Amino acid sequence: MIEVLRVILCLVLPAITGALLISCCWRGSGWHYRFALIGMAFQVGMVGVICGYVLLDRSGVGLSFGWNLTLQLGLAAMLACVAAWRWRQSNSGTELHSFPVSGWGELSPGLRLVVIAVVAWLVLRLLGILLEVLVRPLYPWDAWYAYGMQAKAWFYYPELGAIKNGWPWFASIDPALTAGGTRHPPGIGLMQLWMLQSFGRYDDALMNLPWPLAMASIGLALFGILRIIGVGLLFSLGAVTVLMTLPVVNTQAVLAGYGDLWIGLYLLLALSGFVLARRHGYGCYGITLVGIAGMLSIKETAWLWAPVLAAGILASYVRLRWLFLTGLIGVAGFIAFLWWRDEPMRVSTLGRLGFADGDWVFPSKIGLQVSQEVTMWPALLQHLFVYDNWHLFWYLVPIFSIMALWYARMDRALLSVVITALGGLAVLIGFFAFSSMGEAVISGTSVNRLLLHLVPAFVLMAAMVSTHWTQVSTELQRSHEA
Repeated sequence: MIEVLRVILCLVLPAITGALLISCCWRGSGWHYRFALIGMAFQVGMVGVICGYVLLDRSGVGLSFGWNLTLQLGLAAMLACVAAWRWRQSNSGTELHSFPVSGWGELSPGLRLVVIAVVAWLVLRLLGILLEVLVRPLYPWDAWYAYGMQAKAWFYYPELGAIKNGWPWFASIDPALTAGGTRHPPGIGLMQLWMLQSFGRYDDALMNLPWPLAMASIGLALFGILRIIGVGLLFSLGAVTVLMTLPVVNTQAVLAGYGDLWIGLYLLLALSGFVLARRHGYGCYGITLVGIAGMLSIKETAWLWAPVLAAGILASYVRLRWLFLTGLIGVAGFIAFLWWRDEPMRVSTLGRLGFADGDWVFPSKIGLQVSQEVTMWPALLQHLFVYDNWHLFWYLVPIFSIMALWYARMDRALLSVVITALGGLAVLIGFFAFSSMGEAVISGTSVNRLLLHLVPAFVLMAAMVSTHWTQVSTELQRSHEA
C-alpha cells in the first residue's frame, strides 16, 4: 500500500507542478482550458524532474530521490505563490478566450451518442495499453540496451557519470559501467529512474508508467488546445481520434523506453504554446520554452526540429525573404563557430562535422548514393501509404498540406505550424535520401519512429485548416442565403 501511495505521489506531483507552471504563463476558464491544462501538466512537470536530477548531479549531490522530491515540492510551492499572484491581476493580458464554436449543446442526440461512443472507445484502448505496460511490457532491443540499462545503473549507482561509452570508458581509471546508445541526453533514463526511486525497488515494468500517461496527455492537450483556438467539437474529437488510434502511436506507448512519442508530445507542446502566444498573449511563450527543453532532453534527434521550429516562429513575425536571409546568416555563423572550435563535432551516428587543422571534415555517412536513393523512395512510400502503421492518416496529409499553404497566407499562426511540420518532414526526408539513415527506411527499422516526431504537428495543422475551411463554408452559405 505504501508503494502504491509513493507511485501515485510521484505521478501526481509533476502534474501539479506542470499545471502551476502553465497557470503562471497564462490563465483561462472553462472546460476547454481545463482539458488543455490537464493534458499539458504531466509532461511539463517531468521536465522539472529531469532538470532537478541534472542540477543535483552537477552540484555534487548525485541522483538523490529525496533531494529531488524536495526540489519538486519547493518548485510547486514557489509556482503556487506566483500563480496566485498572477490570478489576482485583473488586467493581465494573458487570459484565454475561446472563439464561439459549436459545442455539446448544439449537437443532435444522435451525434451525442456518437461522441460518447468514440470517447469510450478511446478510453478503452488506453486502458488496454496501460494494462499491457503493467502486466506484459515489450522490451525493444535498442531502447532496452540503452535507456533501460541507464535507469538500472543510476538506480544502484546514483550518478550520471556511472555510465561511460566509447573512449571515455577505456580512458577511465576507476571501474565504470558501459552501455550502448548513451550518446543521447539522459531524459528517458531519468524519467524511468524517478519511477524506480518512487517505490524504492527495481521493477522493469512499472518504471515505464509515464508512457501510457504520455499518450493520454497528447489526446487531452490536443483536444483542449484545438477547442481554445476555435476548432469545432466534432473536428477536435476527430483529430484526437486520428492521432490516438494510429497503430504506431499505440505501439510506442507500449514499447518500454522509446523516446519518439515524447519528442512528438514536446514538439506539439512547443508549437501549441506558440499558437496560443500568437493569438492570446506572450506569456504562453513559456510553454514553448518548456516544450523545447523537454524535446532536447529526450533524444539528440530532436536537435533537428529546434531550427525548424525557430524558422516557423520567425515566419510568423517577419517576411519570408527576411527569414531566408536570417537562415543564411545562421548558417554562416554556424560555420564560423565550427572554425573557431577547431575540432569536429559529432553528428549523431553519421560522422563528424567541422574543421581539423584547417581542413574541412564532413560526415562520412552523408552523401548522395544513387542506388540507395532509388530504392529508398518506394520503401518510404510503402511505409506511408501501404503498410498499416498510419492507417488513412498519410492519405490526408497531402490534401491538408495544400489547403494549409493556401490558408497560411491569412493566418500567421498557421504559417508557423505549416513551416514546422512540412519543413521538418523535408529535413527528415533529406536525411533519408542523402545519408546512411536511408537504410532505416529500406529495412523499416526507424522510419516510422522518426516520422512520429512530426505527426502531432501535422494533426494540429490539419485541425487548424478545418477551422478556416468551416468559416469559408459558413460565409459562402450565408452569402447564398442572402
